[in-house]
Amino acid sequence: MDDKKLEIIEKMFSGKENLPTLPSIFGEFNVMINSPSVSPRKIAALIKKDQSMVIKIIKLCNIALHGKREEIGDIANAVAYLGLNKLKRIVLEISLTRMFTFGPSHIPDFNPIVFWEHSLGTAFFSELLARSLDFPQNENFYLAGLMHDVGKKMLYNCFPETFEEVVFNQINDGIKDYEAEMEYLGVDHADIGAFFAEKWRFNENIIKAIENHHRIDETEPDDVTIVVYLANLYSKTADLCFPWEERSVNVAKSPTWDKVRAMTKSEVDSDKLTLMLVDATPQIKLTVASLLGEK
Repeated sequence: MDDKKLEIIEKMFSGKENLPTLPSIFGEFNVMINSPSVSPRKIAALIKKDQSMVIKIIKLCNIALHGKREEIGDIANAVAYLGLNKLKRIVLEISLTRMFTFGPSHIPDFNPIVFWEHSLGTAFFSELLARSLDFPQNENFYLAGLMHDVGKKMLYNCFPETFEEVVFNQINDGIKDYEAEMEYLGVDHADIGAFFAEKWRFNENIIKAIENHHRIDETEPDDVTIVVYLANLYSKTADLCFPWEERSVNVAKSPTWDKVRAMTKSEVDSDKLTLMLVDATPQIKLTVASLLGEK
């Protein structure tokens, strides 16, 4: 990020008190799972400190099971079934939905549920796409997809009136969200998200993917960035986005696939991938409803 953008972001948020921060339990969890002495018992004991998180993890675990076996009823069994990587995702998902509150808005059709459906849809599809492309498997794809729009969340929470103004400019001018943000603020949600992801000590691949998920033609993208870029577009084609956002883009015809082919020898049926996300949409919606406490 260039110095001018950094200066704008630091000035924007410097006077804001009580900035949203990741709950301490996520930090403790992250430290614990990287410890050589970690055990499911210790992980379960940590999570039990937060009973509302226990309830949500068990609910989300049973959604993932989806009739494959008898429902899980306690956190120890949930930890054992999910494994540390999937559990980390769920703890982060719960932490993020707690961080950001949504008040009344004058934006037509603004629904915070859609906000999270898009984030989880992009995360799910990032992982699916990375696996289909035979990229080295790690948590970065899912976590970067989940976090890619965190800058929008920060903007909405800290400056709700500014957020509304930007969205109205986007709708009225028929431009993309990041273009409206740049016109109004001099930075966009990708810059803001990368700034806070660095503050929250996420790794460099995730930070880069957040910062560049709209700048695929301006950079030499790595595998995480290019996957999140495509996953973001695919989630919109599956209607996991606000009604004023562009959904008609033909992802299968995107010139970005030329960059993908230069990075991998895998041949991917992009139309088939679109159908796979559409098929997964009900599960994503159910997960979001559970995360937000609606079911």
